[in-house]
Amino acid sequence: MPGMVYVGLHTGPTDQNNMLTEPGFINGGMFEKNKTFPINGPTIAITVDNIKASLEKIKAEGGEVLTDIMPVADMGLYAYVRGTEGNVVGVWQNIKKM
Repeated sequence: MPGMVYVGLHTGPTDQNNMLTEPGFINGGMFEKNKTFPINGPTIAITVDNIKASLEKIKAEGGEVLTDIMPVADMGLYAYVRGTEGNVVGVWQNIKKM
């Protein structure tokens, strides 16, 4: 999210740009806590082929889209959603192949 502190975390080797150099590793990051940000703990992300279509389906099924779609560098698109049981997850669409 614009203006928020984010620190990337990786479990595998990275290059000079802090990008993973091998597939198959767990990676992610942490945001600085913020009262206006919808996330306050660990969150998983689900990779989808089409983030716009996925968000529309989530809304149609009674879920709530918590953030606009955010570009993450040139790697992907991301949004947070809340399901009908109150669980918050991330929705991720790759735009750059590893």
